[in-house]
Amino acid sequence: MRMSGRGWKAALWCAYLASLGLGLEAAVRLTGLERRLLAPLLYYQHDQIALHRPSKDPARIFELRPGTRTAGETTYTVNSLGFRDRERTPAKPAGVKRIVFLGGSTTFGAGVNDNETYPARLQRLLDRRSPGRFEVWNAGVCAYVLSQEIALAEEIIERYAPDLLVFQYLNQGRRAFLLEQDPRPYLRHDPALYLENLRFFPPGRPARRLFRHSAFWRAAVIGSNRLAFMPRNNPRYDSEADSVAAFEAFLRAHAPRVPILLLSLDMESPEALVAAGARSIDLFARRNLPDLPPSEIFPPHPPACAYRWYAEVIARELAGLVPGLMADDRARSMSPRTASPCGRVLPDGHERAVHLLDRLTVQNPRDAGLWLALCDAALRRGDVGLARTSLERAADLKPARPALASEIARLKAAVGKAGPASPARSGTGPAASVLVWLAQAEQALAAGDAELARELAGRVEAVKPSDKVRARLFMLYEGLGESSKVLESAKNLPDRAWRDPVVPLACAGAAASLGRRSEALAFLARAHRLPFSEEAALWIAQTERKIGEGARALDTLRRLLDARPRNARAWVLSAEIDSSRGDCAQALASLDKAEGLLSSPGTAEERPDKLRHRMALSYQACRGYARAVGILEGLSRRNPGTAVYRNDLGVCRYLMGRRSQAMEDWRAAIKLDPKLLPAYESLAAALESEGRRAEALALRRAIETLPPGAEPRGPGPPERLPKPGDILYPGRYPRVF
Repeated sequence: MRMSGRGWKAALWCAYLASLGLGLEAAVRLTGLERRLLAPLLYYQHDQIALHRPSKDPARIFELRPGTRTAGETTYTVNSLGFRDRERTPAKPAGVKRIVFLGGSTTFGAGVNDNETYPARLQRLLDRRSPGRFEVWNAGVCAYVLSQEIALAEEIIERYAPDLLVFQYLNQGRRAFLLEQDPRPYLRHDPALYLENLRFFPPGRPARRLFRHSAFWRAAVIGSNRLAFMPRNNPRYDSEADSVAAFEAFLRAHAPRVPILLLSLDMESPEALVAAGARSIDLFARRNLPDLPPSEIFPPHPPACAYRWYAEVIARELAGLVPGLMADDRARSMSPRTASPCGRVLPDGHERAVHLLDRLTVQNPRDAGLWLALCDAALRRGDVGLARTSLERAADLKPARPALASEIARLKAAVGKAGPASPARSGTGPAASVLVWLAQAEQALAAGDAELARELAGRVEAVKPSDKVRARLFMLYEGLGESSKVLESAKNLPDRAWRDPVVPLACAGAAASLGRRSEALAFLARAHRLPFSEEAALWIAQTERKIGEGARALDTLRRLLDARPRNARAWVLSAEIDSSRGDCAQALASLDKAEGLLSSPGTAEERPDKLRHRMALSYQACRGYARAVGILEGLSRRNPGTAVYRNDLGVCRYLMGRRSQAMEDWRAAIKLDPKLLPAYESLAAALESEGRRAEALALRRAIETLPPGAEPRGPGPPERLPKPGDILYPGRYPRVF
């Protein structure tokens, strides 16, 4: 039977459409279009990238990298088991109770040193009462949500026999990925990850089946999610329901054998988790609140002094929630101590303080102290109306305590100054006042008084400043770390200000800190388009590295080294990036280049010893301990008063097996700088590993006597962005600021 002409046409059209479909499917798979479309829709963990690595456990996605350490303004150390903690043995010592804290960046301790996290402080608190009876493990990982904590807890139960698990609960919703991490293996293993990250999903089983098997259809659905007008019809997008269900199952499976608690960083634990049988540590109950400013205790990443309060509350609550855990009732009877303020105001402190204090005043309406705290937090946030209302409620209660009466008088004066009559608020102040406020704000920042600097900056901003004042205000916000304000004020800068690479680089760092990766890359591209300069290229590469764009940073450095092959700093930075990515062969080659340049009499580098120190740390990361020791020995001879060099020399010698020499180095470092916390911790861990527990405990007690916020003194100030007037293109453009 012969086919008619119309039949042939239909067959040809079908063949054409089938070929087109197959071609599109192949093109999407070969070009990786799906991954590129999906990347901006995912949520990323971008803090301390060098400490993290992709996880083999598809439920966790990423984990801490065992045996890593980064040191700068804050020291982060990951032990050989993959926890931010001192070295531990997998087998639990006889007679020891093992308490494990799981959580996100609050438990991990973002922004504080290793010994300042609340699990580390709780360990020392329990050691003072019952030496050698408790191990408090810090199993926190930045950005972890409850489902990831549960997956980690399963591994901990299987391998390490904990006696108590405490889940810190704050992060909710979808799981994060690491910057530069390929999400496809995890998505293939667990297609539910798509549902976590796509707000729109075509309804019906055929569409879901096609999504599972067709790369072209997946790319089309993912692309549609990037359109602002697409509705949200996926109930599992950024939802907590799956995590809650997983926690309920985890409780049913393990609670009979291992006590499980929640540490909620909100006013109350979620009803679903409490209904499942989880008991909770009420950190923010009124009875537990210390005499610290609200902006210090309520942020998700509080300063170190607030973590001391965390540990004291947890120690007391554990005695009541887990009978038999403590040997006696001393912990239960202990109230949290009145702590001294840290004097450090955090950018996210006021917003969260207002939110939680508002709920506390509902629960405790006759507590004048809470109303005054809410007034103060609202005033700092700029909500004068809420501040005035809260102050009136406190005054109506007529508190008898002199301290509260004095606080009412102080806040009345502050609310009056912040009201509509204030020139700073109404925008009618003279220009002379603006310049005075700006100068005072810059002086306050230089003196470390960030709170006063923010208040004065707010006054300046309210008066519609000139272009010159806006440029100075931009740099003030950059120095304060106010990322949102940096980006907001950058919109008002004149075009000529953007000729200085300081501006796009500061904006890139601010966007990255807010998780706006695409914006950060756009600002970096703008910096790349400026005329070439060695200094600018180095700062661009450093910023790219900071936001997790290691490959881009290496490309920037390669272009710089093609033009300036004798730039030792570029070779060292390349080595640092390669070593953090695990490419030790390339890192060692770059270090050889840098070493040759620094040894050459024709090379003039500022602060060459600082570069050599960075080289030693890169050798250490790549297990080139002998070369690292050689460099650090030379640095210690030339700089006999620099404790950090002796401390790092001790670390390298210990890794080489020279334990006695390492301990001598750490003791010498402590003698040079009694505030060098890493030296105390390293020496204590080494003594403990040799069974000298009494000496180790004495060292850990000595740490407690150090002043809060003690920082190790390094060989020089940390790398920073150039300040106004640091012209990177001399003679090319006029001074911008």
